[in-house]
Amino acid sequence: MVIGIPASPASGGQANIVGFNNLYSSQVTPTPTPTPLCTTVGPTVMFAYASGSGQVPNFVTLSQDGTQVAYVENLTTGSSYFHVLTIGTTGTNGTSATAAVVPGASGGNNAVDQTVLLSPDGGITNQSSTNAAYVRYSEHDNNDFAYVTTYSTAGSGSGYLYKISNVFNPSATPTIVWSASINAVPSTPIYDWISNRVFFTDSAGHIDYVEDTGTSPSVVYGPNYAPGNTSANPVVIDSTNQMVYATFNSDQVNAIVVQASTSLAASLSVPVGTLNTTFTAPHEVTFNNAFYTGSGTPLLYVAGTGTGTLPTLYSIGFQTYGQINPSDITSAALATGTADSSPVTEFYNAALNKDYLFVGVTNNCVATTGGGTAGCVMSFDITGGFPTVDASTTALPAAGGTSGIIVDNDSSQTEASSIYYATQTGATLVKATQSGLN
Repeated sequence: MVIGIPASPASGGQANIVGFNNLYSSQVTPTPTPTPLCTTVGPTVMFAYASGSGQVPNFVTLSQDGTQVAYVENLTTGSSYFHVLTIGTTGTNGTSATAAVVPGASGGNNAVDQTVLLSPDGGITNQSSTNAAYVRYSEHDNNDFAYVTTYSTAGSGSGYLYKISNVFNPSATPTIVWSASINAVPSTPIYDWISNRVFFTDSAGHIDYVEDTGTSPSVVYGPNYAPGNTSANPVVIDSTNQMVYATFNSDQVNAIVVQASTSLAASLSVPVGTLNTTFTAPHEVTFNNAFYTGSGTPLLYVAGTGTGTLPTLYSIGFQTYGQINPSDITSAALATGTADSSPVTEFYNAALNKDYLFVGVTNNCVATTGGGTAGCVMSFDITGGFPTVDASTTALPAAGGTSGIIVDNDSSQTEASSIYYATQTGATLVKATQSGLN
């Protein structure tokens, strides 16, 4: 697994991108019974690179064969780069997050770090990007594309959407195909293969899209769901029903979840707490396993704002034809006081026949038995519907809360069904089992 680090890199010092293997191991000594699939004491560092001079503040994307990584580097000078890194196989590739090497340079490694300056005019206009790149895969990675957004907060805000070709093609150089200007600060872009549209939200409260046709497409702006300044969070796309889901932290009254058709011609808006200008939550929505299988009661889950700064778990039911039901809402507080939340992550573990939901909060964790009274990460069993949320909820402490949470596997092997996240305080990467968060 690979993680980007929001820190300025230095050869021989801090890394900004790190890879690990031997994940299915335990740091408990002596070795617990049953024996973990990997017998090392904890994971081992595969590589630790100082890539460029900026930070890697958002998630990264692996090629399908696992030999390359794509990510966005953000510089404090207000410019940004798209990277395609081929992981080194020779020489020294770094030994820890604080003992980094430069790809293809220090340590004699053969890593290759290709970069694309994110500028619509070759460097005259430069913008920041703490967003992630979205990679559109093709067979054998020979014709992969990436979509990336940049932004400037000057004035009322502005940005660009870029399409980049040859992302994981080993015999070609990543190249900007086109760029489209945006009249607000955009979120991370998401591509829908049915409509051939790239969707994103913006800081003026719209859901927008660019249809990927021709060499100079333009932005189509949707209705203004959240007038004024609001958080620009990525959308979630239901390609089967051709629906787009977005969240905004303020429509001047409430934090809201919006469901819109991919044409943006029709929409529903559901409040999930009081407006919040302290945090950017609510983040992306997720769905339970019944939504995907068509068996059982489908539900949408999101961590809303409660009374404003009280992270609260909400479920929203559905009407016919995949439409959400604004009157079918259940909620429970995730904290006992002021806090922010991570995005919610769902995973159906077929080996256990359990549907899990994972979420972190930054402080005042409600699950005090396992998670303590500060930041924590919680695991909910949502197999039978909305879970009980209280002091005994399965949880672990997480200093300052968690990053987004990634799920790995539904194996019956010991330590092989896990979640991964980084703590926001101390920037520590954590692996915990899904069932017990241990």
